[in-house]
Amino acid sequence: MTVEYMNALGVLLQGVGTLVGAFAVIVASYIGANTYAKWRRQKVAERRFEHAERIAIAGYNIRRQLRYIRHAYLSDYELYAAEQRLVSAGLQLPPGGELRKRQIIIEVYTHRLEAAKSELFDLQACIPIARALFGSELEEALEKLGLQFNKIRAHLDIKAIFDPTNDDIGFAKEIQATLTSGFKIKGSNEMDDLIAEQFRIVERICLPILREGK
Repeated sequence: MTVEYMNALGVLLQGVGTLVGAFAVIVASYIGANTYAKWRRQKVAERRFEHAERIAIAGYNIRRQLRYIRHAYLSDYELYAAEQRLVSAGLQLPPGGELRKRQIIIEVYTHRLEAAKSELFDLQACIPIARALFGSELEEALEKLGLQFNKIRAHLDIKAIFDPTNDDIGFAKEIQATLTSGFKIKGSNEMDDLIAEQFRIVERICLPILREGK
C-alpha cells in the first residue's frame, strides 16, 4: 500500500465523515424541529382547552345568575331584607301603596344584580382571550351576555320613574319582560331568546374542545 494510496484513502474517509456528520446534523435538526412543533401544538391545544373550560364555566354561571336575577318569585325574606336595606340607607319610603312596593321590588332586583358581580367580572375577563383563541363570534356572544346586566339595570331605573297612569302600558310590558324570565309578549321573550342563542354559541365552540381534550 503506497503513500499516495493511503493519502487518497484518508481524503475519502474524511469526505465520508463530513457527509455523515452533515447528514447527522440535518437529521438532528429535523427531529428537533419536529419535536418542537409537536410540543408547540400540544401547548396550544392545552391552552385552548384551559380557556374553553374557563369560558364555558363563566357562561354557565352567567346563565344561572341571569335566571336568578330574572326569576319571577320574590320571597317574603327578599322583600323584607330589601325594605330594611332601604331604611338603613336613610331612604324615606312612602308610607304604603304601590309606590312603596315598587321601590322595594326594585331594591330586590338591584341586590340580585350586585350578588352577580363576580360572575360578570369573570365573564368579562374571558372576552379578550375568546377572540384571540376562538374568533369574533364567541367574543360577541360573551359581550351580549354581559350586556344583559346593563339592560336590566337600565329598565330598573326606568321602572323607578314609570307612571302607570300616564306612561305607555306597552312599554311597561317590555320592562316586565326584561325583568322576568318567561314573561312573553306576543308569544316570546326577547331577552330569553337572546340569552339562549348566545349560550348555544358558547356550547357549540367550547364543548367539542373540552370533549376532545378528555
